[in-house]
Amino acid sequence: MFTTIEPRLPPELLYLILDTIDDPRTLLAFACTCRIFHERVEQIRFKRRGPNTFTDLDRLRMQLKEDPLIKYFFLRARCRAADLNKLACEFAGKLLGLKAIVLDGEDLTRPKPTRQPTFAALSHFKSVTELVLYRLDFWSFRDFAHLLCALDNLNTVRTTDISWQRDGRDLEDEPFAASLHLRSITIFDHDNLARHVSWLSAPKLRHSLSALTLQTSERLLSQWLDDGRDRFLASLANIETLVFSFTGEDISPTPILPIFLSKMPENCISYIAISYSVVDGSLPQQSSRNEECKSSFGVLDAMLTSPRFPCLTKVSVDVNGHPNDSTIMGVTELLLFPRLASRGILDQQVSTL
Repeated sequence: MFTTIEPRLPPELLYLILDTIDDPRTLLAFACTCRIFHERVEQIRFKRRGPNTFTDLDRLRMQLKEDPLIKYFFLRARCRAADLNKLACEFAGKLLGLKAIVLDGEDLTRPKPTRQPTFAALSHFKSVTELVLYRLDFWSFRDFAHLLCALDNLNTVRTTDISWQRDGRDLEDEPFAASLHLRSITIFDHDNLARHVSWLSAPKLRHSLSALTLQTSERLLSQWLDDGRDRFLASLANIETLVFSFTGEDISPTPILPIFLSKMPENCISYIAISYSVVDGSLPQQSSRNEECKSSFGVLDAMLTSPRFPCLTKVSVDVNGHPNDSTIMGVTELLLFPRLASRGILDQQVSTL
């Protein structure tokens, strides 16, 4: 229990002593001594932490020399794809508090072929649990796959518009991918959703994955239903959360999503979120599709209330479109999903741009 006993030494001297401590365990011991020390240690941590995301590796090197304790406070590393080797080889084992690495390609940057020493160095980032990849065109699928597998404790991957120039074997057949055990995956891709099956087929993913988010167009989901790719969906035995974010100029619902969901195993999916967002600035769809909407949502309603989803506790539906779009007007009237509504698990939002 914290106390309010005044320290015997003048506070100025105690604060000078605290400012020189570079061992987090010692700081923790001080913080647990009394309320005064606790407040002072929190001030020190806040001052040393600064921004929890760094982007300038040269500046970070200088900061580590000036104050070794900040290696515990940096949480996210955001750098250009070209600096991956620099980050891996210079800071391996030095950023003990790092939780996430963000590689930013800006304009579909193509990283140079990554060499084995880089992957070996990345394996020393034991605290990293999240990898974010933004607009990267990898030299090969193997480079991308090795990057995922190099981080031993990785459990969350978020990708936005990634691709590779050379295909490779599915990770199901690669021994180095045996340890990949992600829990949450987010994929943003409006071009080619099929290519992601190559890495989603890693052996342990079918048991470890609990949350899957797809930001794409509904029609691209059909790419996961062709050529036997739906076997991957049927193998997701422990999936609990599914999130679909459909965007584009035409957000009219189709029968593809119910078919997609029918391929999922009969497991304990507890939460499904579906959003339809028209691209800002695009023209509204003038053709009336209310009957088509009614049919598609009716099939979806029946699917989500079928015995295939016995553990479903909440379904969120969010539609954002043009006020003059006849599809949206129809959705406003027909989105109540009578079966889901009767079970009390539907949360719906309809809005306009």
